[in-house]
Amino acid sequence: MYQSTRTSKAVGLELKNLRSCASTDGDAWSASVYLGGKRIGTAMYGGTGGPVEVEVDDQTMANIRKLVEDAGYQMLDFNGSPYVEPATLNGFAEFFFHELAEESMILKKLRPKLRKSTYVRLQGAPEGEFVVYNSALSPETKKHILKAEGAKVDYILNEKIADLL
Repeated sequence: MYQSTRTSKAVGLELKNLRSCASTDGDAWSASVYLGGKRIGTAMYGGTGGPVEVEVDDQTMANIRKLVEDAGYQMLDFNGSPYVEPATLNGFAEFFFHELAEESMILKKLRPKLRKSTYVRLQGAPEGEFVVYNSALSPETKKHILKAEGAKVDYILNEKIADLL
């Protein structure tokens, strides 16, 4: 969960000035790419199902790929199984930065919600379905949730992604 974001944070890679809007095939987006606090290029997706354009020089991109792989990043498919690594640097950049941007947009929407509510994933619930408690996560809230839901609790989203908020 949020593997690209965690790995990026670990190596000092980030997308800044991320802007997005709805398009005919998902969200179009653009962002500045920073490594170690220094702007190294841009990344954008037109939202039409075409390629992600990453404008970072090849040497820096090769360095980024090595950094994130050394930090434990592994591409996964939609089922969470290991993905066949793209043979080219551009293929890696397209996949990785699109995943990072998508995660960043989701986290941006989640942050204000998780400050005021607690999201609980129950075992056996459909993918992406949470029970929402209209109370910020606190020891008292957690105690109440565990008492009410018991062993059905798979995880509390607020805790699982606290390091990303």
